[in-house]
Order: sequence, then C-alpha cells, then structure tokens
Amino acid sequence: MRVQGSRSSSLLIAVVTVALVGTILAAVYLNQKHRAEKETQSKEAMQVVNQGIAQFRQSQYKQSLETLGGISEDVYQDWHVNYYMGSSLMMLNEHELAAVELEKALLLNAEEPVILYALGVVYYKLGNLSLSRAYFGKVLEYDPGNEDARGLLDIVANLERRQQENGSKQ
Repeated sequence: MRVQGSRSSSLLIAVVTVALVGTILAAVYLNQKHRAEKETQSKEAMQVVNQGIAQFRQSQYKQSLETLGGISEDVYQDWHVNYYMGSSLMMLNEHELAAVELEKALLLNAEEPVILYALGVVYYKLGNLSLSRAYFGKVLEYDPGNEDARGLLDIVANLERRQQENGSKQ
C-alpha cells in the first residue's frame, strides 16, 4: 500500500510542478508580449512627437497642440511633449495653461535651460516678476553664457526696483 501512496504523491507533485511551470511560462510570454506592445506604442508616440515639434517650428501652434495632446502619458512621457505644448500655448497667449505644461516639463527634466527660460518668460507675461527672476537666474546657473536670460533678468530686476520705489512713495 505504501508503494501506491508514494506513487500518488509523486503523481500529485508532478502535476503541481507541470502546472507551476505552465503558469510561469504563460506569465513570461504575456510579459514579453506586453513589453513588445509598449515598445511599439512608444515608437509610434515618438513619431507623433516629432510631427508636433515640426508643426511648432512651422508656427502651426494649434495643430502642434492637437498633435501633442493626443499622446497618452501612459504610453509616452517625455519633457519635449510638455515643453512644446507649453510653448505653443504661450505663442497663443494662453499663459496660465502654458505655465502648467511647462511646469510638467520641468518635473520631467529639472535641469533643462530651455524649460527654465520658457517658464521665466511665461511668468513675466503673467506679471509674477519674482518667479520670472528666479527662473532666469536658474537658467544662468546651467548656462552662464545665455545672454537672452541675462538681459531679461536685468529687465525684471529693473521692473521690480521700480515697483518697490513706487510702493515706498505711496
């Protein structure tokens, strides 16, 4: 009888082992399939990003926004998407929305001078001189030779000085 019990235990162990191996193989297959799908989606999204950037460079700001806005963050996340959306919004005088997109770009790449510069400009347009000054100052930390940022930083500092002088006279 022990031989029979031993056989059934061995058979049970074999069945469980085969089921476990089958489950592992199915999981590996599904993971590889999912990874391949994500890679395909990412490549397609990169093409869309390039199209949106090309539209921006051709001053087609609304089209650029539509193109870039169609990219799902679940599929593709890159600072360029938010930067060009923010820059398009800025060109369309939608400064508050531009600030939101540019801040998203900054979260993805905190050391990119073009993002910092664009944020300096958008906050200048929104009248937030202290934030504008801070962003232009940050640009100069990463790119000390950026004369545009230096010039705008000087303009903002002069405006702040005038505001303080006017405030103290009243």
